[in-house]
Amino acid sequence: MTLGPKDGSLNITVTCKGIAAIVDYEKYQKRKQSITPESNALNRIADSLEKLTKSEINHARYTESIALSSAKQANYIDIIAQETAKQDKLTFGSKKILFKLYKEYLERRKLGFALSISKNFGSFEKINANFFPEILSEDLNNSIHELVNNGFLDDILINNTTHTYRLSNYAIATLETIPKEAFVSLAKFIPNLLL
Repeated sequence: MTLGPKDGSLNITVTCKGIAAIVDYEKYQKRKQSITPESNALNRIADSLEKLTKSEINHARYTESIALSSAKQANYIDIIAQETAKQDKLTFGSKKILFKLYKEYLERRKLGFALSISKNFGSFEKINANFFPEILSEDLNNSIHELVNNGFLDDILINNTTHTYRLSNYAIATLETIPKEAFVSLAKFIPNLLL
């Protein structure tokens, strides 16, 4: 038995097993070619489905984010409406006192005073003498209590006898939302009313 063609041979004899092997190899190649496009097609479909799924998940997250954002905005609108309604409950006299105290607070801050000092206005007597000598004590007392009851002034009891008043953080935050130009014109308008 020889292992291959001899050097210089012109003819090769292929046995039945060899022919069968060649035929099997050709069939294998044909099957491989027909399977490969199908596999590629299946892979492409799988990739498309994966991308679509990711897209749907991202869209769901985006929609959820918009819903949360809208809910937050609605909540902010409700809060602003409540705060506006709260300010609308103040009488005009109380608003004038609040704005004048806030203007004083801003002046103190501009001069470099600490926050605790800037928002502290002392006892009723000091507020009356320093800022509102032209207002009747009884009217000023009513307005101060109205501002305390609505959260614009803090009422601090010292030694169980003396009440001191300071602008609340709520009042400062609320008044800071007023555009500067509007506040400046309002500040000019209010002192004229108080004189």
